[in-house]
Amino acid sequence: MRHTIMSKVLAGLAALALPLTAAVTVPPVASAASAVRFAAAEWAPWTAYPAGARVSYNGVEYECLQSHTSQPGWEPSNVPALWKVATGGGTDTTAPSVPANLRSTGVSSSTVALAWNASTDNVAPTPA
Repeated sequence: MRHTIMSKVLAGLAALALPLTAAVTVPPVASAASAVRFAAAEWAPWTAYPAGARVSYNGVEYECLQSHTSQPGWEPSNVPALWKVATGGGTDTTAPSVPANLRSTGVSSSTVALAWNASTDNVAPTPA
């Protein structure tokens, strides 16, 4: 009799603890900010790519603009009508210099004219 009472007490405690344990171990709901990104597949010739597909080519991720079957010579970097850079896109890892010598070149009762020395960069900018 004592054994069955103890079994019922333990079963009751387990029934109470199980929902608490499950609530603690449930993974959090993913938000847009924590979305998981998957690596794009490497570009390959003779492959059918739908519009919106993403590929990696020479370390740069590209997005397909028009559905097509790739051919040699149609690498993403060679055919901007078919591909646009999605991420990455360059090897320039040096930031431009900071603009310098900020100064006031004229002051009136309602305006202030400013001037500064422009920043410089080791690589010319490219259009987006």
